[in-house]
Amino acid sequence: MVNVDMFNCKLNGFVIFLCFLLFSCPCLALFSSTPHHFCFDTTSNISSSFVINRDKLLDSLSANLSIPDGFYTATWGENSTSVYGLLQCRGGISAQSCSTCVKSIVKKSIKCANSTDSAYMLRNCFLRYSIKNFTGESESLYTAATFKNLSEDPSVASQGNNFMRKLVSSAPSQRLMFNEGILHVGQKGKRGGFAQCTRDLNISFCDKCFKNLLDKYIRKVGGMRTWVFSSLYCIISYEDLNAKLNHEASSTGKFTTKKFMFL
Repeated sequence: MVNVDMFNCKLNGFVIFLCFLLFSCPCLALFSSTPHHFCFDTTSNISSSFVINRDKLLDSLSANLSIPDGFYTATWGENSTSVYGLLQCRGGISAQSCSTCVKSIVKKSIKCANSTDSAYMLRNCFLRYSIKNFTGESESLYTAATFKNLSEDPSVASQGNNFMRKLVSSAPSQRLMFNEGILHVGQKGKRGGFAQCTRDLNISFCDKCFKNLLDKYIRKVGGMRTWVFSSLYCIISYEDLNAKLNHEASSTGKFTTKKFMFL
């Protein structure tokens, strides 16, 4: 199991935790089955009204999530006590996998019990809740590029980058704002990729989220054989499928995370 270190950066005196995943794909060696949780706005003075509304919200999200589409947003409470939430499964998985992940992620959400803005990621689903209405946003302060420190053959890297740009360009207009594909590169084998937005975004915002990630990172780490670009609203991933088959991804190279912030 590979664990990628998470880093902190300081902005205006506050420590902001940088997240590197929105969704996880079972096919990627980068991702483990361990839940990643990000606890923003942590405080020791959590109000009882927030706790009640948060718990009711989590019950509502898990009870009303549509299967197999796997997406639901809800608000619980009134005015200043409102808590907003989003629950979503990754595209391309079965209804059973979605349902299983949802049960698990809601159960594990206690890890950020003292946070009023939290995000949780498992392989097949994503949960976020906050006292701020974050739904429909596309800009995120929290972005990252995580990659395997194994360089791609230059000709394959060029093909791979073009393949991912085309895959990403059509994802916003797909029903689930999700697209995946496989690239055949001759004797070099196969490369796989996927892209997905949270489905509270409209097509324009989803496209903008993808473009922000590509503009930030493709020239910096697009020459690697396995990488993930992510924010709280969208993710783009690319993998050398041959490395996965011969276990190279888990036996050689190191994972590196480059952290940046949209301003």
